Amino acid sequence: MKAICQSILRDPQLPDSILFHFQINLQPSLMILVSSTNPVKIQAAASAFELAFPSNDLKLKGISVPSGVADQPMSEEETRAGAWNRVKAARERMPEASWWVGIEGGIRQVNDGMEAFAWVLVANRDREGWGRSAGFFLPPEVARLVAGGMELGHADDLVFGTSNSKQANGAIGLLTHNLITRESLYVPAVLMALIPFLRPELYPLSANETTAGALTPPQTQRPPADPAGSQ
Repeated sequence: MKAICQSILRDPQLPDSILFHFQINLQPSLMILVSSTNPVKIQAAASAFELAFPSNDLKLKGISVPSGVADQPMSEEETRAGAWNRVKAARERMPEASWWVGIEGGIRQVNDGMEAFAWVLVANRDREGWGRSAGFFLPPEVARLVAGGMELGHADDLVFGTSNSKQANGAIGLLTHNLITRESLYVPAVLMALIPFLRPELYPLSANETTAGALTPPQTQRPPADPAGSQ
């Protein structure tokens, strides 16, 4: 069943947040906190949770929190750290939520090419799950700009003549003529992060998870280059 967006509004208690209410039916309500106000990330989380939990009333709130990494993460480790930092900050900001979702886009140099991808962390009070999107290789001119210090979204806008593409179809949409968009790239990654919740009998809780729902930090975190992080 397709969720219908009933309302998009600003929370007066959290002026830097966006609240999406997707009314599916009258089953128990889930408050899902997405640690970004980027509408692409919020809608990707909404679509994935709708598929995973079709009998629930989903309320999604997007809030701006620091990623603790550079605007443009440049490795798998830094990208994972960004997703983890977002979830940690979101949990501290709104501990009353049912779920917290962190989505962080990143790149890495692979031989003579530059791959773009995203890491996703989903957590509730009991456990957590990780998912990674498919990867794709950036055109040489975009890669050159990113290697020179430009954020991928800004490099895309410069090369393709677009504006704020990271909150729309993204690099993957521009490259595939929207056969795949940034949102549709992220949805499977969120679903993969939900696997331990969908099949909990196959995923025993880790030591960290059994300790008051503590998050398990990534193995390596690079020092942050920008305390604000990217949207």
